Amino acid sequence: MIRQFLPTSLAVAVVCLYLSTNLSNAHGQSTKRAGIGIALIDIDYILKNHDGFKARMEHLLTNAKSKDDLLKSRAQELQKFAEGLKRFKVGSADYRTTEAEITRRKARFDADVALARKEEVANRAKVYYTVYREIQEELKFFSSKTGTRLVMQFSREEADPNDPQSVLNQLRNQVVLHSKSLDITDMILKTLNDRSRTSTASVPPRTRQGVPPRR
Repeated sequence: MIRQFLPTSLAVAVVCLYLSTNLSNAHGQSTKRAGIGIALIDIDYILKNHDGFKARMEHLLTNAKSKDDLLKSRAQELQKFAEGLKRFKVGSADYRTTEAEITRRKARFDADVALARKEEVANRAKVYYTVYREIQEELKFFSSKTGTRLVMQFSREEADPNDPQSVLNQLRNQVVLHSKSLDITDMILKTLNDRSRTSTASVPPRTRQGVPPRR
C-alpha cells in the first residue's frame, strides 16, 4: 500500500506545483499587460484650437494675400499690354515684336505664379511640421513622467448621419471604443497654448498639467 501511495502522492504534488506556477505566471503577464499605459489624442482638434498654430497660419495667409494682390496687379498690366496688339496689323513687324513680348511676359508671369503657389504650400508644410514636432515633444515628456507607452491618434468628432463623408471618416477611425480617461487632448492643448502665450515673457520653468515641471 505504501509503495502505491507514494508515487500517486508525488504525482499530485507535481501537478499542483505545475498549475500553481503557470497560474502565477499567467496572472503576472495579465497584470503586466494591464499596466501598459495607453493614451489618445485628437491632433485635428489640437490644430483647430492651437493658438500658436492659428497665429502662424494667419501670418501665412496675410503674406499670401499680399502676393496674390501683386500678381493680380501684374495680370491686369499684362492684359492691358496684350490689348495693344490690336493696334498693329497682323503679320507686321510691330505685331510680331509685340506678340513675342506678350508671350515672354506671360511665360514669366506663369512661372512666378507657380513659384508663389509652391512657396505657399512649402510654408504651410513647415508650420504643420513645426507644430506637430511640438506636440510630439509634449507627448514624449508626458509619457516619460506617466509611464505611457503608446499614444494613438483618434477623432473626437461624432459622425453626422446626414453627411456620408462624415460617416465614412468615422468608420475609418482606428479607435472604436475608449474610456474618456485615456483622452489627453485637452491636457496637451493647454500646455501648448500656455507656452504660446508666454513664449516672449520671462516665466518660471513650465509646469505641465498633471505632471511635475521638467528638471
